[in-house]
Amino acid sequence: AASAQPYPSKPITIVVPFAPGSGTDSITRIIAQYLQNALGQSVVVENRPGAGTIVGTQAVINAPPDGYTLLIGGLSNIVFNAGLYQKLPYDPLTDLVPVALVFNISYTLVAHKDLPYSTPNEVIAAAKKDPGGLKLANAGTGTGQHILGAAFMKFTGTKFLEVPYRGSSAAFPDLLARMYDSPQWVA
Repeated sequence: AASAQPYPSKPITIVVPFAPGSGTDSITRIIAQYLQNALGQSVVVENRPGAGTIVGTQAVINAPPDGYTLLIGGLSNIVFNAGLYQKLPYDPLTDLVPVALVFNISYTLVAHKDLPYSTPNEVIAAAKKDPGGLKLANAGTGTGQHILGAAFMKFTGTKFLEVPYRGSSAAFPDLLARMYDSPQWVA
């Protein structure tokens, strides 16, 4: 009698719908190494950023449902996109099956060290005094950073100049280099 092959019998791919170098990407690579060691099988991390995580999420949904293509999900692709897009090409409630909570990332407001403010209240006061004078970087339109930045502005009554990047890792060089001759960056 034929018996089922043990899982995993071939490499596993974990799709990260964010840009390389992001916090999610970095943590996923640590998890992939752990899984590879524990399972004795190759685990490949594939970055598929784009369209606010839709590209990578859709790639996993279109993959064969055999357990060899996994997705790192988060607020953007599992929660926010359902409310942001009228015609989202997937339904996170029916097209995806949760497997495990593998990590939790918090959002942190950071600023260049030369910014003359040292507390969130000082940043809020400066943004109220000069609407649009402070730049707020995010990982791209529709991402968790974008949504939480918009919520931050709404709840604090502030207005920042929003600067969307192609992933969070792309924002940090500008933040650190004081892009555009101004230390007025927060991310």
